[in-house]
Amino acid sequence: MTAHPPLAVSEGYATPGGSIWNPGHKPMRRYTVPAHLRWPFPDRELNDDPVEPIDLTPEQVRFYHDHGFIHGPHRLFSEKEMHDYIVRLYDIEADMKAQSGGEWTSRYHLPNVSERDPFYELMLELVMHPRVLHFVKQVLGSEDILVRNVDLVVKEPINRSAFYWHPDTYQELGYFKEDITTAWIGMTPSHNANGGLWFIDRSHMRPNHPDGVNEDCNAIADEMGDPIEGVYEPGHMSCHHGRLLHASGSNMSDMRRIGMAIRYFTPRVRKDVATTGCGFLASGENGTSDPFSLRDTFQCRWWPYRLPGPKNVGERTVPDPYNA
Repeated sequence: MTAHPPLAVSEGYATPGGSIWNPGHKPMRRYTVPAHLRWPFPDRELNDDPVEPIDLTPEQVRFYHDHGFIHGPHRLFSEKEMHDYIVRLYDIEADMKAQSGGEWTSRYHLPNVSERDPFYELMLELVMHPRVLHFVKQVLGSEDILVRNVDLVVKEPINRSAFYWHPDTYQELGYFKEDITTAWIGMTPSHNANGGLWFIDRSHMRPNHPDGVNEDCNAIADEMGDPIEGVYEPGHMSCHHGRLLHASGSNMSDMRRIGMAIRYFTPRVRKDVATTGCGFLASGENGTSDPFSLRDTFQCRWWPYRLPGPKNVGERTVPDPYNA
């Protein structure tokens, strides 16, 4: 399957100074995804070849620590496996909409849970998948792995919502600064034209800002050079450091772009890195000195909220040139 579907151009054109924002500063056109590349596929034979756990080389692990990310491409799920997850997700979504009268009429109908329900169970299955944990353990260099939270990032078709440059933690990481990472799983194709991920190389090494959340991440990203694009097919996974600056732009396609972000950390990090001082134990032990308080579940939520309500951290909404 092609990661970049061919563009079927319609009205509208966006530039870096225009209404649609993308981190790579590339012009983007509104486009239609061809039927044979749509995801999920109703009538297409999907590749279901066995996927083996990935053993990273010392050079790959070193690259992650030096540059702040590792994006392969690393396939952790077959097309068929990820297709099945997407179908289950859409079935869960349909059930949730039916329970709320057929539509999500309020932003609070979007899943934001820390208790066991069908949405949580699906996220848990991916969080605890052996191939995912095997990869993360190598990146973090530990058998002891906890989970902070999970975000399912769903960018709706022809949607101007974008996430400006931001890290996944603003906390001072202390001595064990390498011990928090975000595993990002592509559930649909993800690339520049539909709001895919971009990274600022080595930005996790920048000095800690004295004001924490008041850090001007956009200015820092502009100063640190050209961003690097992450291109993913369904079933691909990457990891990026908790302090790495990353962003994603507007979805100019007529198909959803869906990615799952899992924040993993080891028991060695400071408790405020996990925000609450709590964690969900995914593997190994909780450490021996000043251990985290363990929870039976973790928070998982559907982002971004696409209905009126408070903006998400890092999210920018810009004027829509097609509905002006």
